Amino acid sequence: METQPGIPFMSRLAVAVCLSTSVLGACWADIEPAAVSGTTIVGAPDEEAPDDAYPGAVTIHRLNRTEYNNTVQDLLGTTLAPADDFPADDTGYGFDNVADVLAISPLHLELYEHAAQALVDELLFVADPLSERFEAESSPADVGGVTGDGQGWILWSNGGLGRTFSTSVAGTYQLSAMAFGQQAGDEPAGMAFVLDGIQITTFAVEAVEGAAQRYDTEAVIQPGDHEFRVEFTNDYWVENEADRNLVVDWFSVAGPNDVDLSNPRRQELVQCEPSIGSEPECIQSILADFLPRAWRRPVTDDEIDRLMTLAEASIDEGDSFDDALGTVLVASLLSPNFLFRLEEDVDPTSDDARLLNDYEIASRLSYFLWSTMPDDELFQAAAEGELQSIDGIEAQVRRMINDDRAYALVENFAGQWLYIRDIDNVFPDVWIFPDFDESLRSAMREEMERFAWALINEDRSMTELLVSQTGFINARLADHYGLPFDGSDFQEVDLTDTNRGGVLTQAGLLTVLSTPTRTSVVRRGKW
Repeated sequence: METQPGIPFMSRLAVAVCLSTSVLGACWADIEPAAVSGTTIVGAPDEEAPDDAYPGAVTIHRLNRTEYNNTVQDLLGTTLAPADDFPADDTGYGFDNVADVLAISPLHLELYEHAAQALVDELLFVADPLSERFEAESSPADVGGVTGDGQGWILWSNGGLGRTFSTSVAGTYQLSAMAFGQQAGDEPAGMAFVLDGIQITTFAVEAVEGAAQRYDTEAVIQPGDHEFRVEFTNDYWVENEADRNLVVDWFSVAGPNDVDLSNPRRQELVQCEPSIGSEPECIQSILADFLPRAWRRPVTDDEIDRLMTLAEASIDEGDSFDDALGTVLVASLLSPNFLFRLEEDVDPTSDDARLLNDYEIASRLSYFLWSTMPDDELFQAAAEGELQSIDGIEAQVRRMINDDRAYALVENFAGQWLYIRDIDNVFPDVWIFPDFDESLRSAMREEMERFAWALINEDRSMTELLVSQTGFINARLADHYGLPFDGSDFQEVDLTDTNRGGVLTQAGLLTVLSTPTRTSVVRRGKW
């Protein structure tokens, strides 16, 4: 389907970034006048900006919660989202990434420290496989109904014995026991495996004395402290005639069997092999590779040396290599260079404008388009000086928009600008609007998300925001809108000759800009 003519969204993004490539000034020198002419969303002028343009000082930008989570996940390869526990970010002008309102509190500092420690502990963690075996010969019975004779535990009444163990990794573990029965009656001895008070399996122990057998099962066990019990389940006794008992030689827990304990993320970080006396050199080489990515710019020898003093002090106190490395990694994640998107002036006392360097532009690009740190290709473009021209910036914008991470523009930018996030927080009066349900709410949200993503990902004209000839609906929305529809799932449909088209006619936005009982001309008009 054809899109509306107009100014491509990609060009507007490139210009928007270039508009702000100086801390106290603008950067129009490399932009063709035609590239910024006409009515645009960024309000680009038809002529070059004056050399003495003074847009004002720029507030240092703290990473908001979304940016923090995305950054540590890309930097460390973790799935943790520690910023979910941080205080909610304030908003300014309807957005939660405005530097002026992203304050920092003592609570932030406390939670930053907890988060950094947890992230580094996970990054450096190396788990040893568990193999705990409890032998009758070395573990006397300590409960009633069990006798230990050095060759096995004799369970002579219903009940059993247990031992505790600890796991550090979730996974599937093997539980085993070597046992036989002192048989009597018309059924074999019964044995149950009980984990943390829950019976997980039972066995009919047909083995007899002199021919003990091994019995196994598997269980998914989470990290923590646990108890594994072996229990006798069917005692049988006839005085002076028969006595059924269960005899256990040993029981064990081992695993996990389905988890790679090698921690490839640690292996990627620690490329050196530290030996006694060489730990500082190894840590220094790790920092030389890690810090430029964590701080999103080249680092100086002095900056590495300052962190190395922490590592050396830790080693001098007798700490292990991992402890010393963990100390400096935590420190790097607590540094303002990580927590803030710093754009430092060479001379803080000067009011003169300066151009942003390539790494600062790279961060502006990545945090606007992806809500996360630059990737390797963007870092490389910065290193080669490609981001000082509009062509270089636009090339990166086009590449980045085709990356799945660009969906952050929908979730964060469009989600706040077009109130998509707020759809989940509106509750129309059920007596007045009985047809409104969660299915319709979900469809409203997805319609707006798909529309915004098409606008961004397909480089459509910005005019389609208001006068688009196409839209995205499913059967539920088609019924709500009174439109013909063939199918059930979301499709892009032609809206020509309908009263629909653009965000101003989409149910999600109209619902957010209403009261629970009726429409609101004032709220819609103000928006």
